[in-house]
Amino acid sequence: MSSRKLLVLTGVVALLFAFIFFFERKMPTTSELAEKGELYWDLPEDRVEKVVLEHGSDTVELVKAGESWQLARPDAYPADASAASDLAAQLADLKKPGGESPEGAKPEDYGLAKPAAKVTFVWTEPSAPEKKRSRTLEFGIDIPGTDLTAARLTGAPEILLVPASLAAAVRKGADDFRSKDVFGVSAADLTRVEVARGRGRLVLARKGGIWWIEEPISDLAGRDLADRLAGDLATLRVTEFLPTSEASDL
Repeated sequence: MSSRKLLVLTGVVALLFAFIFFFERKMPTTSELAEKGELYWDLPEDRVEKVVLEHGSDTVELVKAGESWQLARPDAYPADASAASDLAAQLADLKKPGGESPEGAKPEDYGLAKPAAKVTFVWTEPSAPEKKRSRTLEFGIDIPGTDLTAARLTGAPEILLVPASLAAAVRKGADDFRSKDVFGVSAADLTRVEVARGRGRLVLARKGGIWWIEEPISDLAGRDLADRLAGDLATLRVTEFLPTSEASDL
């Protein structure tokens, strides 16, 4: 084999290796594609950092702070991690279960002349994390006899048929996204409990894995009772959020 042919083959092998290393290894596998299904778009899910829901006169804003989600509007409150993450995931990888509407379909026929709800989500690309990108999706009517809802990108003529579960999530109120955990800690992380009742005061402190009474006396605490109290506090959950108008009447 001539040296020229050897150089050409070497170059081809180098290009093939570069393609595999830089591109093919980042491409989704067959199983990953099957799991995702057909999508309208596939955006960096872990880069979604803000979601704003609007329906009627209500506005709900969710903001990602580090690895956790926070409710920013209508007021500041810890968000339910599962509900917020699931919504962000659905928006980032919008499934295409029903394709697009028939050609020539009119927005008013699908309730999109005056959308009942819309969502705006903001994300950053891995290659340029300092730049913010956003997309707004409007929702119309639920398609009878299906689990689909009509939607479209703001300003775009195409009508999309998206999962009704996404539309239902967008129509939720702020209380549906509030964390139900009262304290949001594990029992093992609790090191101090202070109980005030009238003029009485009880203070428990855990030192070296052992619970002690610090107030009203200094003594060793009953381990089972202290552990039970810590466990009850750590697992305390909200059953219902009262309307703001009733918050002052406690």
